[in-house]
Amino acid sequence: SVFCVCNAAIQTEPNDIYCERVLEAIDSCDKAGIQFNSRQQKEIGTILKKNLETILDFLFDFAVDFDPTREQSPTRHRSALRVILNDFKHFSTDEEGETLEQSLDTKLQDDDTVSVLEEAVQAWERYNIAEGQSYVKGSIVKTDAIGG
Repeated sequence: SVFCVCNAAIQTEPNDIYCERVLEAIDSCDKAGIQFNSRQQKEIGTILKKNLETILDFLFDFAVDFDPTREQSPTRHRSALRVILNDFKHFSTDEEGETLEQSLDTKLQDDDTVSVLEEAVQAWERYNIAEGQSYVKGSIVKTDAIGG
C-alpha cells in the first residue's frame, strides 16, 4: 500500500525517485479503491505532512520543465495530487487534532504547484490533440478550504 511505499522510499530513495514512487502508489491505490483504516490514515497523513514540501517542489519542477514531446503524461501526477488534496486531506497526522488539510492549506497558500501542473497537463493535451492521440480529461479542483 501507499504507506509501505512511503516508508521504504523515505529511507532509501533520492527525492525525485521517492516522489515518483509515492505519487504512483497514491494513484494506484486510488484506482484500486483501497480504503485505509484510521491507523493507516494517520501514518499516511504524517508521512505526507513531513514530506509535503518535497512532493510539491517535485511536482512544481516537473510541471515547469515539462515537455509534452518528450515526457510521459503528467495526468498520473495530477491524479495523485487530486487524491492528496481531496481524499487524504482529512487524514490525521502526528499532531493531536491536526489533519493533513492544515499542512496543505499552509503549504499551498502562496504556492503555484496546482496551476503549473494544470498548465503542463493542458500542454500535454494540446500536443496529443495535435498528434491525433486520445487522453483522459479532468482537472485538479482546489477546495475553498485549501486556498481555492
